[in-house]
Amino acid sequence: MSDPVALAAMNNVLQSEAVLAAVGSTGTFTDTFWSNDHSYDIPYANGATLGSPEDRDAHLTAVSDLTASRPPGAPTFVMDSFAALDLAPEAFTIRIADEWFVREGSPARRQLASSHDIRQIESDNELALFEAASVAGFGGTPPDSPGHTYPAALLSDPRFRFFTLHTDGELAAGVFLFEDPACTGVFTFFTLPGHRNRGLGTALLDEVLGQAPEKLLATNPSSMSREIFASFGFRPAGGRRIWVREAQSGNRSR
Repeated sequence: MSDPVALAAMNNVLQSEAVLAAVGSTGTFTDTFWSNDHSYDIPYANGATLGSPEDRDAHLTAVSDLTASRPPGAPTFVMDSFAALDLAPEAFTIRIADEWFVREGSPARRQLASSHDIRQIESDNELALFEAASVAGFGGTPPDSPGHTYPAALLSDPRFRFFTLHTDGELAAGVFLFEDPACTGVFTFFTLPGHRNRGLGTALLDEVLGQAPEKLLATNPSSMSREIFASFGFRPAGGRRIWVREAQSGNRSR
């Protein structure tokens, strides 16, 4: 099998590119780098390393070219997929340091979800509710208008499948899958604060992962979800870093 981190990183990048293309910004790919020169205030990178850690020189050149092309008033985010770069000389700082969790094949079902109301999202309104709840689930403030992070056009893209779990008539947890030919990414897994420690997130994952195809599964777990994913057979595969270069003023040298 190919390097699972390389497959997971490509899945993450394809998902990001799909969202950005849906809001009007198309990126470019090489064998070792993806870039999308958007300036939207949404949590998607402007560049990401692909290939392997051995492509370090090509990665550094691509990051330098990307930063040189960015407008001074816009921050630049880069996903260092292999946690192999030092971007401090380019005036970047680390915003996130986490890890890839992967599992080969779909986990066996535990049949935990039979008493829960689990739905696959099919309408714009449901996706807007998912978006707002997911931001709240990670401690943020929901966007003023829907489609900020998950535009409605994603519902017509068969690679995306969004799911929510409801209890007592309330949305309690959510997650979505993004499928490419080699990997299924598990993204934005959350349980709202008032519904935690009740096994609801575990029940949702049990149902949703049971529907995933037999291929590599990959995620970047939060500190809250790491143990849950481990209980489904996910294991660490390598580190990842998100670097940010804040908005610059004046002229910049490469």
